[in-house]
Amino acid sequence: MSQHSREGRRRAAQEEKEAHFSPWDDSQTYPTSSMPALEAAKCAELQGKEAFDQFHLALFEAFFGSNKDISQRGALISVAEATKLDLKRFISDLDSGSARQIVLAEAREAREKYGDTIGGIPTVVFQGKYPLEGAVPLEMYRRAVESLSRRND
Repeated sequence: MSQHSREGRRRAAQEEKEAHFSPWDDSQTYPTSSMPALEAAKCAELQGKEAFDQFHLALFEAFFGSNKDISQRGALISVAEATKLDLKRFISDLDSGSARQIVLAEAREAREKYGDTIGGIPTVVFQGKYPLEGAVPLEMYRRAVESLSRRND
């Protein structure tokens, strides 16, 4: 895990009192890519908004709360199973590669629309043109919203 990731986790654990964050143990395997989790989330979304919402929250808990390597197929299938997705469909959608194509198309669309302003995860774009990138302190989100609210008044 990079120092940047360690620092982001440390800040999140201090700021988010309602969320469950566990320090990452260096003996555990850290995800090598976010692509498998993004694909899996798309597969859940194909089963409906409620399925996606449940899977999405469980995926965050698996990664941030339980330190699961969500770049691994087995971990993703476990989350799908725990959230009561149609497991046969989920695995079929995952194996088909169609979810990967959707994720890549959305990434291309974001790059075309926002150019090089997006370089990290998460990136939140306010009013279609003001990006806030990375695991930043919650206060930065508050300031961005307040600043943009004043501009719109």
